[in-house]
Amino acid sequence: MGRFWFYLYRPRPIPVKDAATRARQQPLSVFIPVRQSVFFSQESQAPVMRFLGDELVVDSPEAWNKPGKPKLFLYNVHYFDDLNADNCESRTDVHDKLIEQWIAENPAPVGNGWEPYPLSLRIVNWVQYFSRRGHVPQHWLDSLATQATYLSRRLEYHLLGNHLFANAKALIFAGSYLDKHDKLLQVGLDILDKQLPEQVLSDGAHFELSPMYHCIAMADFLDLIALSASYPALIPASTRKGWTATVETMFMWLDRMRHPDGGISLFNDAAMDIAPDYEALANYAKTQGIDTRPAPPGMHHAPQSGYVTLHSEQLACMLDIGRIGPDYIPGHAHADSLSFEISVYGQRLICDSGTSEYGDSDERLRQRGTAAHNTVLIDNENSSEVWSGFRVARRAYPVDVDVRQGSTGLEVSAGHTGYRRLKGRNIHHRAWSINTAGMTIVDKISGHCSTAQASYHLHPEVLAEINDEGILLTLPAGQRVQFTCEGGHAQLAASTWHPNFGETLHSQKIVVPFDAEQLSSKFNWHPSVSK
Repeated sequence: MGRFWFYLYRPRPIPVKDAATRARQQPLSVFIPVRQSVFFSQESQAPVMRFLGDELVVDSPEAWNKPGKPKLFLYNVHYFDDLNADNCESRTDVHDKLIEQWIAENPAPVGNGWEPYPLSLRIVNWVQYFSRRGHVPQHWLDSLATQATYLSRRLEYHLLGNHLFANAKALIFAGSYLDKHDKLLQVGLDILDKQLPEQVLSDGAHFELSPMYHCIAMADFLDLIALSASYPALIPASTRKGWTATVETMFMWLDRMRHPDGGISLFNDAAMDIAPDYEALANYAKTQGIDTRPAPPGMHHAPQSGYVTLHSEQLACMLDIGRIGPDYIPGHAHADSLSFEISVYGQRLICDSGTSEYGDSDERLRQRGTAAHNTVLIDNENSSEVWSGFRVARRAYPVDVDVRQGSTGLEVSAGHTGYRRLKGRNIHHRAWSINTAGMTIVDKISGHCSTAQASYHLHPEVLAEINDEGILLTLPAGQRVQFTCEGGHAQLAASTWHPNFGETLHSQKIVVPFDAEQLSSKFNWHPSVSK
């Protein structure tokens, strides 16, 4: 009902005149520069926006909502991320011209730029940009206040999640920066006060269970903490303290979900080039006096988010034994129950295939599907019914979770209910045994099925060769890992890896069709294998 009301109710924008700014204790000069979208100019040409290898010449009012361009691309045109991007100072003339052009060519409330999410991101970017200028034209301030006031009447309660969080952040920024807009500030603070315990789980994970969106949420909190230092009389010290404590727990979770190369694991919707990485977040946090101690090595079970991690000098491994995401907002979830990623000797070995695009394409559905992950596919059906670009129907739930750290290594087992909807009412159970010599995975399927197969997606730089024992895997630095299996016959097949939006790297995967009710797969990385 809320979704229908949102689309039916279209409030009339209320133009704001003579908007003014508040005095602040310090400028908003510290932020994380964005990397993916850039505005630039060419001689005698209109400004050009470049994003994910695509370009748009902003040479007319129609260009802002150009037919044929993907929604994600057009949203990025309206974000104005480049105001605060790397080397943004060198493009000030372009940015000033674009702000003038946007105000002139985007009357309220027409086009993508007035939708709440791009509106929210642009408001924050404009506030950060304006705060660094010596003089801000009056009509710029009036436009900013008009946008923020309109946003306050178009909050995305029907979507919740990161969209509502972005709405609240924008209202807090606008309500702090603009004088006599205390109501905007209070609405934003009230939303965050209610959403924080919902969106950040007690184990430190962002509740959509995507490492990428986790990083985005961390950057948002750090922006808010920096804002509170500029306006200490407006944002209570207790609020800043709560935000700081939240970020510290989020750092611990993120550190455990990283590979030795520093990059995130690619569970659910995740790519490495969209959100700031751990190092950028840690550097930002230090400017605000926030503790970013690394997580201690060893095994850790995060029960609320459902991840088990193990870090040692030899390996880094992340196991997914939890839900696919929150039931009411599964838009960024994949059908990846009981998947995992692992690095050995500091190099990625087994990887989820990542996310290269949004939208409703067949490729988008394939990347969300079970076969694109390191788990078991039964009767060619996804373990959770992903559909459209951001929808999930019947979904898997974890059962029989057991995590033990013994004297000989880590023992983890779990099952999921995603295949109970099939004729055989199947349950997939998986058990991992991990020690210094290798990893054994035992998959069991209860109930009858026609076909079942396990997939293990290899990093593109891993060389795979079939040998007498099974499949020999050679890492980039020369170390070898031997794969063997019982209860199935291993094959090599083509695969793809998508570490960044818009990027496809060719790789290989090990596919093991079941010959029995139980499949045992072994990865042996003991040094003797390399001899």
